[in-house]
Amino acid sequence: MNRNNFVRDNVMIYKCLGSWPLDCVARRLENTRYILGLTLIAVITVFNGLQYIDLFIEWGDWGFISENISVSFIYSIFVSKIYVFYSRRREIMEMVLEIDNYVRKTYKDGHQSNVQILQSCEDIARRIKIVFGWSALLTVIILHTWPIASMIFKKDPNLRMLGVPAYFPFSLNSTNNYAIAYVVEIVTASVMSLHTVNFDTFFISCILFAIGRLRILHNSINNIKKIAPSDLQMKFSKNETYQAELQKCIHQLLSEAIAEHQKIILFCQVIDSMLSWIMFIGFFIYSVMLCFVGMRIIMIGPSIKLLQLMEYLAIMMTQIFLYYWHGNELKLESLKIHDAAYNCDWYSFDRNSQQTIMFIMMRGQKPIYLTAGKFYYVTLETFLSLLGGSYSYFAVMQQLYDS
Repeated sequence: MNRNNFVRDNVMIYKCLGSWPLDCVARRLENTRYILGLTLIAVITVFNGLQYIDLFIEWGDWGFISENISVSFIYSIFVSKIYVFYSRRREIMEMVLEIDNYVRKTYKDGHQSNVQILQSCEDIARRIKIVFGWSALLTVIILHTWPIASMIFKKDPNLRMLGVPAYFPFSLNSTNNYAIAYVVEIVTASVMSLHTVNFDTFFISCILFAIGRLRILHNSINNIKKIAPSDLQMKFSKNETYQAELQKCIHQLLSEAIAEHQKIILFCQVIDSMLSWIMFIGFFIYSVMLCFVGMRIIMIGPSIKLLQLMEYLAIMMTQIFLYYWHGNELKLESLKIHDAAYNCDWYSFDRNSQQTIMFIMMRGQKPIYLTAGKFYYVTLETFLSLLGGSYSYFAVMQQLYDS
């Protein structure tokens, strides 16, 4: 088993959405798939614009605004993620190729401890995908079956509710128009949810891959004397020749460790360059969303619509929490490289190897961070500050509302 299970499922979904090229397919068919995929995204972007038009029309009705602005923000975050994916698609494909090559090499080398580390990270990525895939499906079902259920329970066929309120340039009093709007909503919500979940789980899987790669590097440095080729001991007796060859082997392994560390750093820098501004925008949008949910509770009180919104928001907050959690894990694992270098019996190495160890320790003191717009580090401390900021905004708006 040497397949890349980190992002394989994500690539398959992107292929189904027309966002990832297929192998051995005619160019005309590939271009058609690509155009269809972009057309769906364009429809969702227009729909997001219609949501904001509807909010503008209803401006002043703070109950309506607090209830619906959060979903509009989520659609806007989706648009920003899609922009990143399509503008950086070539680099994303190169990342997948790098993961493929590394996983294949690790399985081929046959070091059981390294394979177990990769499998552990792959299992976490797989569970995250399963949970969020089903959560997204459940959310779409709840959001778009509730309007029909309301018409049935209230026995009012003229109640033209939509799962996500938006402005349409035609009257919804007509059954045909209402059906068209309803189908458009279901299609856009389904595609948007699929793209969003796939984007997030793809990059979380990439972060998990980097974490696993750091753990393997940590073990390699920590046990570097044990990793020296066994045939070296068979070829030389424990004399001066053996010791000289052993030191050369150790120095070579340390040089390879430095090269591997640099590759991991560059891989994480690419991830950060793609996610940084999305995390920055999301940081403030989710703060505002939490604030509006609190205002909704104060102004109108609990309702079915509010429960729907809170369920939707809970999934989104969990998604962003996973970024901050694994960003924090990435930082901690990168700091362990320094500890591994210090604990690797460096005092028995020759001078060249000791200097190399010193370089590794110096670089290992600088953690690998993901950032939010280059202003904040993506760590658990930052996530807690997001929650604190939401409460501050909520307190200010509550005072304004009371006055």
